[in-house]
Amino acid sequence: MKAHLAGLGFASIFGVSFIFSKLALSLLTPFGLLSLRFIIAFGVMHILVSLKIIKIKINPSMLRFALPVVIAQPILYFTFENIGLSMVPSSLAGIMIALIPLVTLFMASIRLQQPLNLKQLLWMLLSFSGVIALTLLNASEDATVSSLLGILLMFGAVISAGVFNILSKEASNHMDALSLTYMMMGVGALGFTCLHGFEVITQSQPWNLELLIKHPQLSYSLLYLGIVASIGGFFLINYALGKLMSATVSVYANLATVVSIIVGVVLLSEPFSLWHALSAVAVILGVRGSVLSVKS
Repeated sequence: MKAHLAGLGFASIFGVSFIFSKLALSLLTPFGLLSLRFIIAFGVMHILVSLKIIKIKINPSMLRFALPVVIAQPILYFTFENIGLSMVPSSLAGIMIALIPLVTLFMASIRLQQPLNLKQLLWMLLSFSGVIALTLLNASEDATVSSLLGILLMFGAVISAGVFNILSKEASNHMDALSLTYMMMGVGALGFTCLHGFEVITQSQPWNLELLIKHPQLSYSLLYLGIVASIGGFFLINYALGKLMSATVSVYANLATVVSIIVGVVLLSEPFSLWHALSAVAVILGVRGSVLSVKS
């Protein structure tokens, strides 16, 4: 039950994070945002470790299991997603990201030798169709022309997320979720700060403290994305992956689309129609059916 609650938790957290990301990206470059987000996350976790509020256990024997995980997520996933989003319409990107549970299911059947459950696959397809409908219903007039490179990059993000789901499941046999999350935050802070350095060289748009002073709302966004979304969200994912099948955990991510729609309606007065409601029900039923169709 705790693991399933963790699935609902990270879906809700990431669903709300879309709004904060949109706000922050109006003031920061993509890798500038990611750099600050993971610096805050790692800084907070390191302080908690130093004060002995949380305990982290990392030894050399764990690294061979953890390093592939932290490379897949956050480094490869966010890199592919950030660059790919600039090359394809947001509606297409949303649909491709919704493929992650299906890709994870097939990867798990090969890598972890988990049986391919036809009933679970059908429920996942129902959830996927609901995500497609919600994405298209909320798609604005997007003039972005899809490029082959952009589609390949988004597919790279999907594969990276699938690989993360599988490898995090394997790593959970050798280390606890909190230690793995700590490593993810540290590698994310280092990796995205380096990538932001390339952004500064090519675009001359470094982040600076003056932005935080002039735009207080940016501070709120960074605190949510760094502490709640990065630390809280990824800890809940790693925790759930340690208890449940990887495909079961990944399908919870589709609920993030439903949460983001609800938050948009409540806070931003975005439109909500009968079709939105029916699509959301399809997502929820698909997730529920997928979870109940297998023994975790």
